[in-house]
Parts: sequence; C-alpha cells; structure tokens
Amino acid sequence: MQHFEKSLQEHKSLNLQKWYAYYRAELLYEYGLMYLDRNEEGDKEKAYSLLDRAMMMYQRMDAKKRIERIIAKRKLLTA
Repeated sequence: MQHFEKSLQEHKSLNLQKWYAYYRAELLYEYGLMYLDRNEEGDKEKAYSLLDRAMMMYQRMDAKKRIERIIAKRKLLTA
C-alpha cells in the first residue's frame, strides 16, 4: 500500500496526471485490485472508488480494452 501511495504522491508532485494519464489510470487500477485482494473492513469501498477513478480516466482516453477489464472485474465482484 505504501508503494501505491508514494507513486500517487510522486505523480501529483511532478504534475504528471495530465501528461501520463494512462500510467496514472493503471496505477489506480492496480491499487484498487490490491484493496480487493486484501479484503479487510472498508477495503471494498476504497477499491471501488479507485476503480471508478481509473474507469473515468480510461473513458476520457477511449481505452476500450481497459474499460472492459474494469467492467469484467466489477461483474465478478458482484456475482
């Protein structure tokens, strides 16, 4: 978890969100998966929040395969 937080802070401090949006979306996606795997109290909500943020970024980039990946992951979680 510290690795993800540190990476997000570095992106923010270097103002990379705009220029490296794809990598930030990937980071948010992987961070969300980490919360799902950990599966402690409150993790599911945090995971969904991160996955939703990644989804919004992917939608702006029209990254269809990545969007499908998140949708499939969410369907597995609700099944």
